[in-house]
Amino acid sequence: MPSSRHFNWYPLIIAPVAPRVWQVELALAEFPIFNSVDSLRDEREHQSGRTIADMTAKPATGIVAIGLLAVIVAAVVVSSSARASISSRDQQALAKADLVYIATVRKNGTQSKAAPVWFTTGADSNSILIQTEKTTWKAKRISRGSPVLVWIGKADGPAFIGKAEISSDPTLRDKILKDFREKYWRNRVMGTGPSRAAFDRGERIAIKITPVRDLQDGFASDPGAAPPSMEPSASK
Repeated sequence: MPSSRHFNWYPLIIAPVAPRVWQVELALAEFPIFNSVDSLRDEREHQSGRTIADMTAKPATGIVAIGLLAVIVAAVVVSSSARASISSRDQQALAKADLVYIATVRKNGTQSKAAPVWFTTGADSNSILIQTEKTTWKAKRISRGSPVLVWIGKADGPAFIGKAEISSDPTLRDKILKDFREKYWRNRVMGTGPSRAAFDRGERIAIKITPVRDLQDGFASDPGAAPPSMEPSASK
């Protein structure tokens, strides 16, 4: 059993995040300290005839390198886990809802009136998809970068604030067309709402909304008032 001073901690640090290690190692290869450590290790191997597995004693620079590697790997993991997603509260509400109510932010920085729209969920299960005519105020504001306020199911339902983007992705449009046809009889029977021809002519646009944070229960639409903050740490 090797002493703690000579114990090889590298596998214990790397094992939990093995799928991302190769990306980190490629980035670290650009730093001279890591190249010099590898060169020193290779030289010691050549001189002693031992394998890397047998070389449990490492220079101080190697310990520093492993520490830096651990910090970078941890940052990668934290960054990937911080991606926005639909909360369990909102997922349950969306599963039962036929409509969402959408408000945008006007040029003067105030909320618009919330309007009911059809929706479906994105293939990633972390977004909702809507569509609208290209000439609507909603489309114009979103094209300017307006955040969106979303209430699920009813005007006073569970609410969140999110980012919206207009998309020309054909797979996203196809999902809207397929899901709306299955979900809404007026689209299926009467042709109300989006159609492939309307998308192709540019008359209608597809919009992907990604939640940033949930708003507190009971949060109400307030046209003319300032919207809540997009910051996750905000309380309202």
